[in-house]
Amino acid sequence: MQKYSLTKIDNEIDRDNDNINEQLVLSLLDQGHLWPLPAHAKPIYWDLDYTMRLTPLPHLLVLGDHADQYSFEYSGCKTVNVGSFATDFSFVVYRPAVREVELSRIPS
Repeated sequence: MQKYSLTKIDNEIDRDNDNINEQLVLSLLDQGHLWPLPAHAKPIYWDLDYTMRLTPLPHLLVLGDHADQYSFEYSGCKTVNVGSFATDFSFVVYRPAVREVELSRIPS
């Protein structure tokens, strides 16, 4: 994802994971698509592209990545990354009635 970034990441503040995670969430939600990269980066199967669209924005978007857990809200859409249960036993608890996210981890 970083190689397609329009802004150069060249100092330690910009390399902060929170900033990169925030940029990812903003890109996904602003573009309204789960694949915010140009078509030449990976071929698109147009018959199924509609399944990757985020319009209208959901209340909750759950991302599964090996990055650390994070939670970020933008335009009424709460976005969370659950982390990697296999490596650090992290998981997320979501309470839909109150739209509350709890980042959790089992101590090792």
